[in-house]
Amino acid sequence: MASVNTSADASPTSNPFTSLIASHGSVAALLGAGISTSVGIPDFRSSSGLYSSLSSPSTLASLGLSDPTDLFSHDHFLHDPTGFYKWSPALNTGHLSPSPFHLYLASLPNLLRIYTQNIDGLELEAGSPPSKVVQCHGRKDTASCLRCGKHSEIPAFTGDVLRCKCYEDPGPAPSRSSSRRPSRPRSDTCGGVLRPDVTFFGLPLPRAFSMSLGKDRGKTDLVLVAGTSLKVKPFSSVPSVLGGRKVLLNREVVGELSDWDSVFLCDVDAVLDFEGFKEVKAGGPAVWVGPGGVWPMKDKGNEAKKREREEELEAERRMEIVCDGCGAKVGEGDAWYECDSCYGYDLCRGCYEGGVRCGMGHGVKVGSKVSETSAKRLKEEEKEGEDAVT
Repeated sequence: MASVNTSADASPTSNPFTSLIASHGSVAALLGAGISTSVGIPDFRSSSGLYSSLSSPSTLASLGLSDPTDLFSHDHFLHDPTGFYKWSPALNTGHLSPSPFHLYLASLPNLLRIYTQNIDGLELEAGSPPSKVVQCHGRKDTASCLRCGKHSEIPAFTGDVLRCKCYEDPGPAPSRSSSRRPSRPRSDTCGGVLRPDVTFFGLPLPRAFSMSLGKDRGKTDLVLVAGTSLKVKPFSSVPSVLGGRKVLLNREVVGELSDWDSVFLCDVDAVLDFEGFKEVKAGGPAVWVGPGGVWPMKDKGNEAKKREREEELEAERRMEIVCDGCGAKVGEGDAWYECDSCYGYDLCRGCYEGGVRCGMGHGVKVGSKVSETSAKRLKEEEKEGEDAVT
């Protein structure tokens, strides 16, 4: 294998990709599983990805799943965590090193932020500053107890359900002046199920996600989308929220070609040495095709488009609105509120009326997905409140 130059400072003008990245003042990188496949971590949706490997009836039955995506369903985990934990040794990736592309990103002097969907932590291991890395879908090396709420580190997954080992407090010890014999036997361990701190379907994204988007919106000159199909919401809407030039680095075109200003179709690491690339004229953005890239764009056909739409609808269904104040799910048709600056910061009606806010001094508006009937009712109630004051 040819050596790959991972430095952002090394002759960027000889490489159209690195030259483009270097020519912009601030770069936000949106990363998916495709940037880690070269080190041995499978992606999710390709023919050799995770969901494909779980799709056989026998595999699904052995894990107690009805669909591969149930592996990361929070409701399914609460019902029965054994399937997830039986599969979980696949998450033991501590022996793997960052890819050349991870190292390249860490060397960028104009890196504003990394928004990663990956839970492998390789961005941090490559040397990217923690303050610039937003782990949008959480992390796998820590967990929270579903019973007592305490946090624990996960050194490794064994295939067994992990349980909390903290001890319940037996109360204060007898004073030294007490005639009673000092005895503080430990009570039984908590024993609650530990849920890894990854963002299962149905859970809100970490607070750092919405806060970072609020800071970076309007300050991003270039958005680099690398190794992701942008299927999962709300991550898929980040490029439009941040603004700036849109650059795609992926094996296949994501969405429509017109969505992008520049497109590089290849295995992610291959873009760094830029050997074997050719520019194609597509009547739109600049398109470069290299090793591993798929071109021309596939005609998906009606059946494929139907399946893609079904996947999108399923993703929308799983992305339930969860209050960032109390953690409760907002029922279908119920009123809810969202911060007008922090992307993805939502509040149920109770928390909104109780004065809960994002802490950044921003305003709050009626949630954009609330039903028209609920929105109309809320506006009428707010007007009634204003009339009562006046």
